[in-house]
Amino acid sequence: MHIRAGGYAAEIRPAAGGLLHRLTAAQGGGAVDLLHAPAGVAPSTASPNLFGLWPLVPFANRAFGGRVEADGIAFRVALNDPGGGAAIHGFGWQADWAVVAAGTDHVVLEHRRDASPDTDHPDPDHPDPYRYVARERFALSEAGLRVDLTVVNTATQPLPFGLGLHPWFPCDPDTRLTMRAGGALRLGPGYRAIGHGPVPAELDFAAGAHVHRGQEVVASYTGWDGTARLDYPARGFAIRIAADADLAAPLLWAPPDAEFVCLEPQTHAIGAPSEAAARAVTPLRILAPGASWTVSMTIALEPIPRA
Repeated sequence: MHIRAGGYAAEIRPAAGGLLHRLTAAQGGGAVDLLHAPAGVAPSTASPNLFGLWPLVPFANRAFGGRVEADGIAFRVALNDPGGGAAIHGFGWQADWAVVAAGTDHVVLEHRRDASPDTDHPDPDHPDPYRYVARERFALSEAGLRVDLTVVNTATQPLPFGLGLHPWFPCDPDTRLTMRAGGALRLGPGYRAIGHGPVPAELDFAAGAHVHRGQEVVASYTGWDGTARLDYPARGFAIRIAADADLAAPLLWAPPDAEFVCLEPQTHAIGAPSEAAARAVTPLRILAPGASWTVSMTIALEPIPRA
């Protein structure tokens, strides 16, 4: 399905994990892609899509070993990481989302989890207790794209939740990122947290720096101020990103010389569901039965002089 407003247009695939497949903005009599959108690639729910933007619910990034723990509550969830050994990005990206409201400039999707899967569960005698309703709202205007992600705990017990959004932005050799964060996890093998400290100099983009370094760039930040900017001098535009205060633990990832860069606003650092070092600085939030939580981000185009 498609929505359009204010010079922006979006293509949304509800059945493919609530995926925003493509986002474009008018520029110079044409349209430019604000999200990585490779031609001829169909979305999938078998493995995470390496394009577009999709929701992270009921937790973000990885729960190693499928373990989820917070405030004395602990259980295991099914492993769904194609690389093995973890539950990745929650369950929303693999769900068929229903359209519950739509207009020319907006759409609201809903995903309900009323039971846990019967297969691939680390502890089949004790299925995970996650029961929730998630809603995702995409809205376009002259101010750009706004995405709201809401979760409601429909279980009969308090449960730990985390939320996030996973956009894949274009990345050129000259792409520059500007963002400010207060700290970062220290990551060991397999992206597992081994500590927390100040942002290392090589991962500090406060003054703006090129994303491409000839090697993988990965950082799990804390204390992000909620604003970021990606400049594309050869394309003649920048992308402005803003997220609310709850999404202060973004993950930055760019493989060597990739055509994309991920800047994922999240409520907790990588591995917080399972790793004590990450949980110590960004724990999951406990929601009582019936309680809800909403997070939001915006993406907008800003013209700049072409290099």
